[in-house]
Amino acid sequence: MPDIRIDTSGLVIRSFFIPGRSSEFLDGSTNPTVSLDPGAYGLVQLPGQAPSFQFEVTQEGLVEYGQENDLFLDGRGTRTLTLRGVGVTLDGRSLSHDLLLLRTGLAPFSRNSIHDLALMPAAGYGFHSVAGTAADFRFDVGVDGAIVVDARFDGFARVSGRRLTIDGFPVSVDGSGLSHGLVLLNVFGGGTVNPSLFASTLHVLLLRLIEVNRAGETEGPTQEYIAALRELAGAPGADVRLLVQELLSMSAKLAEAERPEEAFTMTQAAADIQRVH
Repeated sequence: MPDIRIDTSGLVIRSFFIPGRSSEFLDGSTNPTVSLDPGAYGLVQLPGQAPSFQFEVTQEGLVEYGQENDLFLDGRGTRTLTLRGVGVTLDGRSLSHDLLLLRTGLAPFSRNSIHDLALMPAAGYGFHSVAGTAADFRFDVGVDGAIVVDARFDGFARVSGRRLTIDGFPVSVDGSGLSHGLVLLNVFGGGTVNPSLFASTLHVLLLRLIEVNRAGETEGPTQEYIAALRELAGAPGADVRLLVQELLSMSAKLAEAERPEEAFTMTQAAADIQRVH
C-alpha cells in the first residue's frame, strides 16, 4: 500500500480526513503520511462537508489528478499531495464585530483589517459573530476559484472576483434616555468583558445545556468559549496546558452528547493553542 504525504500547511484550515480511508481528522500542517491503495479518493476538511474534488493514487504509488484541479493542488507524479487552495480575500471592515470561520476552531478574523485566506473548493463555509445564535450565512468556493453567495445574502454580502465583502446591516441604538452607557457583549471583538469570568460562565452554560438535553444549542457557546480560552492562552503567565485540557475535556462531553461538529472544533482549537503557545 503506497504511502502518500498530504501537505495542507499553506491553508487556513489544515485538518482533513479521507472518506473511505478513515473518519479521523489529521493535521496536515505536519505533512502526515497516509497509506492508500491505488484508486480514487476525495478529501474533506470540515464536518458535514462532501468532497469537492478527487485525486488518484496510481499503481506506481504516485499522485495523479485532473487538470481542472491544477488551480489548488500540486504534486502530480510525486508521492506528496500539496493542497494550495484558492486565494480568497475577506473584507469585514464595515462591521462592528469580528468574524469567526465556523467549525474550525480558528481565532476570529479582526474587522480592523483585510484577510487573505487560502481555502479549498468546498460548499458550506460560514461565519459566526454572536454567541448563542445559529449563523445561517454560507458561501461556497468552486473548483474554478469562484466565490458563490446565495442571492438571499445580497443585502449584506457581495463578491467581486475572489474578494468577499461582508458589510452587514446598519443598526442604530438610541440609549439617550438611559442614565448609563451600553456595551455590546457576546460579539467577537465587539465588547469588553473579563475573559476568565466569561470562559467560566460559558463552561457552566455548556455543561448545563448538555445536562438538560439541549446540546443542539451549543454551537454558539462553543465558538465563544474557544475565543475566550484563546484570549486567556495569550495572556502572560497563562497555564496553556490546563486550558488545552479544558478544551479536550469539553470536546469529550460534546462528543458524548452527539455533537461531533462542536467536539471536533474544540479538539482543533486545543491543538492550535498548543502549537501556537
